Amino acid sequence: MGNRLDASERDFDRRQLLKGGIALSAGGLIAAAAVQSDALAAPSSGRAAALGSLQDEEPQQGGELIIGYTGDDPDSLDPQISAWNGTSSLANNIFDSLILADAETNSYHPALAESWEINEDATQFTFQIRQGVTFSDGTPLNAEAVKFSFDRIADPATASKLAASLLGPYTGSEVLDEYTVQANFSEPNAALLDSLSRANLGIVSPSAVQEMGPDFERNPVGSGYFIFEEWVANQHIKLVRNPDYAWASSMFTHDGPAHLDGLLYQAVPDLTAALAALDQEEIHVLGVADYRQLKTLQESERYNILTYDYRGFPSSYLMNTEKAPTNDIAVRQAILHAINPDVVVQISFAGVPGAASAPLTSKSLGFDPGVAEMYPYDPDKARQILDDAGWLVGDGGVREKDGERLSVIFIGSAGWEPYAIPVQPLLSEVGIEMEIRILTSAARAAANIAGEHNLAGLGFSSSDPSVLTNLFHSKNIENGFAWSRFNDPTLDDLLVAAQGEPDIDARVELYRQIQTIIMENALCVPLVEGLSATVMQPNVQGVTLDTRGFPYFFDAWMKS
Repeated sequence: MGNRLDASERDFDRRQLLKGGIALSAGGLIAAAAVQSDALAAPSSGRAAALGSLQDEEPQQGGELIIGYTGDDPDSLDPQISAWNGTSSLANNIFDSLILADAETNSYHPALAESWEINEDATQFTFQIRQGVTFSDGTPLNAEAVKFSFDRIADPATASKLAASLLGPYTGSEVLDEYTVQANFSEPNAALLDSLSRANLGIVSPSAVQEMGPDFERNPVGSGYFIFEEWVANQHIKLVRNPDYAWASSMFTHDGPAHLDGLLYQAVPDLTAALAALDQEEIHVLGVADYRQLKTLQESERYNILTYDYRGFPSSYLMNTEKAPTNDIAVRQAILHAINPDVVVQISFAGVPGAASAPLTSKSLGFDPGVAEMYPYDPDKARQILDDAGWLVGDGGVREKDGERLSVIFIGSAGWEPYAIPVQPLLSEVGIEMEIRILTSAARAAANIAGEHNLAGLGFSSSDPSVLTNLFHSKNIENGFAWSRFNDPTLDDLLVAAQGEPDIDARVELYRQIQTIIMENALCVPLVEGLSATVMQPNVQGVTLDTRGFPYFFDAWMKS
């Protein structure tokens, strides 16, 4: 069966494992939350230290943690269907994953899977499932449940927006015995372990899915340490402690049920209201992506703050290669030279995050500095490219060609204004007119899938570079996030090969080639690398972050 990863709590050196033929995705092991150094030291034990915890105090039991969230309600609470970040964050606490990736200790930990075996070409993964686990509806969690979840994700009728892509080239599973399941793939799938650590591939209750049908999206049932209780639209989502939880991963610091009585995800109209509620201690935890406000909160020294430098696809514009005028590569190349990401960072975000320059952030596995240097800010070069392509300055300084004005449409949702407003004058300087359309999240996604945009705002946090498959493989054009609408067999083949390549050095080389093709064809405009923050009242302890910056609340507790 190839090499075996057993359930011991030791750390696994990813380079040795990869060169030994094990398809362990290095991207999922990169340091993320509150770790500033790329040189990671292994802990003295298999238990990861809880970030923000007072290690010399016994955690206090009880209390409801109130977590504020702004913007739209989730489209669904089913992580196998939704691609919404809020759903993934919340699902971390409702659903168990087969394995967990620990950002702090640079290791994978057994979770529902006590051990796993991978064949030499990473097309067959066999998992030994922990015994004695039940879903919160009483259904046993066994090999059949794992097969059910994988089959459901892969079923086109499920209409998965993200999980199906994360699962990869899945062909089916075999139940070898009650607690052993073998997942099979048509191509090598080196990114699978990282994907399995995500809530999107968490295991759902077959009984609940079959009984509820479409209503499962509003009534999720997992085996996690919190149980879904209610969702009042645009008001709150309530979870309560699972009193029977007794299968915690070694990544956490305690066994048994969670310390807290429950979690209340409280809807707040906007960030101003959320910050006021935080100030009045009406909410305990708030995710803050507004960099100016984050800087102020850090300077106050009043709160516990965990920060996370994004891995994955930076906040960017995806450029539509089918809709005029961005169907002209000269226009796309000119846009890249006309936009200065440093200006966006300074004007909109107080200089807090880094400016982006490539399809992967600088902290990501596979980031290529050479690709990052392909499109320096150079408005004169942008003008020359447009002149050479026949786009000449017309009325009002806007360029024209064959009677068509050089006007582009940007489509984003709430929160994307800071990424667009500073860009308008930069494009205007070279003769490009920019219209900004801000829609609801659902309307924005529908418009961009339909190709109504020239520029689509999108960022995608991912601990593995295979996120580029979600964004640039042609299979994701019609019902996914491939909003550049670029269809190229060479790029598709490279994306598939990179996702399956088990050798880390070969994988990095493939992603270098992929990024080169993306930028040579001017498919995206990288803008901001991204930094997220989880801001907590000082009495909130024991919160940890996953490798995508989403919080775990299993070890969390509140000091009275």
